[in-house]
Amino acid sequence: MMAGGMGARSCKDGLLAAIFPSGIRGTPVEIVESASPLVITRKELRCDSGGPGTYRGGLGQEVPLRVRSDAPLVFTAMFDRTRFPARGLHGGDTGALGEVQLDNGTPLAPKGKHTIPADRTLILRLPGGGGYGAPWARPPEQVLQDVRNGFVSRAQAEAVYGMVIDEHTWTVDTDATARQREKTQGKA
Repeated sequence: MMAGGMGARSCKDGLLAAIFPSGIRGTPVEIVESASPLVITRKELRCDSGGPGTYRGGLGQEVPLRVRSDAPLVFTAMFDRTRFPARGLHGGDTGALGEVQLDNGTPLAPKGKHTIPADRTLILRLPGGGGYGAPWARPPEQVLQDVRNGFVSRAQAEAVYGMVIDEHTWTVDTDATARQREKTQGKA
């Protein structure tokens, strides 16, 4: 099981890479690799995949995997949110779309049976959840923490959340943030 992010709630950020409706986490890499001929080369949260908002949508994840044999990988894809992103509510933005592709950039259908050559890596980019509330209303300390955690890029922090982070001290530039948020609010 691989999971995308859940949508933000009216009082909390969305869950990161959680399976709905149970809220369980995906299968650990070690279990997958010990029970199958697969190698998961990386499993990480997707920066900027959670929909921006006062409460941020949960992040999806990126999972590249390949077979450790000369035989092809045959799998049935059943991925959602690859054409229509999870929408935000009350001013929150949409989450990132999911993608299924090969390491050479070849896109794959999100539903159906696929045969992947043994020399290719399958890349799963799972979608993010939608945000709740206006992004510029998110407290600056939370946006800064999101940037420090790798959940939100500095570029998105500035362009969408109206936050300016001093790249030398990794602190909020209060004056520049106030000016940027005025501009951001004017776009809403």
